[in-house]
Amino acid sequence: MEDIKKIIRKYILENLKPDYPIKDDTYLVSSRIIDEMQTLTMVGFLEDRFNIVLELHDVSQDNLNTINNIAALVYSKMNSN
Repeated sequence: MEDIKKIIRKYILENLKPDYPIKDDTYLVSSRIIDEMQTLTMVGFLEDRFNIVLELHDVSQDNLNTINNIAALVYSKMNSN
């Protein structure tokens, strides 16, 4: 799971360029580090990078609000195949 977190963190730092350091439990959506359009772009990245399919119910603020939550979602999708 740590490898998944590293990949997600790198994506966020390189593509979203937050104004302050983020941790694995930093709120990304509710603190407005990531907006709706960036969320959709990140979902596409996650699907391509990890070879998973995220359903509409997966794309929620709860699942995408922290690196920890995103990694847990990706991990569960990778292991459900």
